[in-house]
Amino acid sequence: MVRTAPRPDAHTTLYCLPHAGGAASAYRDWSAYLPAWLEVVAVQLPGRENRVAEPSAVSPEDTAAAVAADLSAHPDRSIVLFGHSMGGLLAFEVARLLARDSGPALAGLFVSGSAHPAAKPHTDPTVSQLSDTDLLAWAVALGGMPAWIVAEPQMHELVLPVLRADCAWLENHVYRADAPLACPITVMAGEADAHVGTTGLQAWQVETTGIFRMRRHPGGHFYADDTLPEVLGGLADDVREWL
Repeated sequence: MVRTAPRPDAHTTLYCLPHAGGAASAYRDWSAYLPAWLEVVAVQLPGRENRVAEPSAVSPEDTAAAVAADLSAHPDRSIVLFGHSMGGLLAFEVARLLARDSGPALAGLFVSGSAHPAAKPHTDPTVSQLSDTDLLAWAVALGGMPAWIVAEPQMHELVLPVLRADCAWLENHVYRADAPLACPITVMAGEADAHVGTTGLQAWQVETTGIFRMRRHPGGHFYADDTLPEVLGGLADDVREWL
């Protein structure tokens, strides 16, 4: 759990899950745009940044257990999950596990840049099998690969195995219908995101008996890179309403 701006007096924790190939640092600037009552906690998955020595892995079960354990130090807090792209699907599965195991009750779930898993595949079935060159080109075209990493071949050895493992998890994910969540769900995507259409976003509505909201922001798959204040303003408004 990465807290770049700890807020011990906050009454709500926002747990953030990364996109494929991403890491906790993707959320390092978020606290500056959110109210003091909301603490941002980025979940660092294995194989990235300070966990680079560990094998890359995506496990909803391990992530749910880690969230529950972290929350045990703040039992009176409300909790909200946020995930972008792969992280959106992971956050959804974590929310299901917490609900199934009678874990901490969620105040809400944000799914960003991710179509409903029953709507269409989240990634081309062959992406995880691409050559390093083609996998890098795929990530660059999607917009999720910083230019400084592209320009540094040594970084490719660290980033590409993580991206490949994440894509494999997405490709192998099997959606199973289950009882809807009781918490509200807000789904978001860029207006120009060719990978996430309106139909794929609206399909998430079946996963909640609570408030459902959909937002499209200017931009592509990584729309928040250019619209972060507006995106987080809407996020804070939603959490305030839910609470």
